[in-house]
Amino acid sequence: MWWKLWRRHWQGLLIEMVAVFIGVSAAFALDSYREHQEKAERRQQVVELLLKDVIDAEKRLEETLKWVNESPMYGQFLEKLDAKQMPPLKFFALPDFNSTQIWITMLQSGGAAVIDVELLRDVENLIVMNDAWIAQNLQFNELNRTMLLPNLEQPPAHFYDPETAMLRPKYGWYPYYLRTSLQMTKQVQALLPTLKIKLEEQLQR
Repeated sequence: MWWKLWRRHWQGLLIEMVAVFIGVSAAFALDSYREHQEKAERRQQVVELLLKDVIDAEKRLEETLKWVNESPMYGQFLEKLDAKQMPPLKFFALPDFNSTQIWITMLQSGGAAVIDVELLRDVENLIVMNDAWIAQNLQFNELNRTMLLPNLEQPPAHFYDPETAMLRPKYGWYPYYLRTSLQMTKQVQALLPTLKIKLEEQLQR
């Protein structure tokens, strides 16, 4: 009799243990599924935001390069300078609108953990290149304000050596920053198409 009672007791305990194990396993699986879903949703949001910004950046850079090529203050100035025609220096500001601060904030707040390593590297490369471009433009704008603006009424001889038609060293920064900014604009623009394709592929997964 006691054997039957003992067996029933252990059978009950075994059933309870199995039930607890199944319950814990199910809860763990559910939590893991929810975590996976949340990560997938977060990844989708990050990629969509990056893609939107890349598309916007492409449009802005296209407009910038069009302005550079057509502006007498930029492309035409450099052509005339190279031809020693002593073009007048104009006061204007280079673009500084392509800030990547929102990208940096997004990556630091967990975005870096949900996108592929290769994609993350491409995004970081673009951030570095873009921020260097903006820094160059801001330096030009500051020199424009502090060194050129107060002297705009000066005669051409103030800016150029009349005998050589060469820009005086004091203003050598002006064409340097124009050329450097143009080069970096093209470098940033060249990174965008590949990054856009990779982001679009991420959205299709």
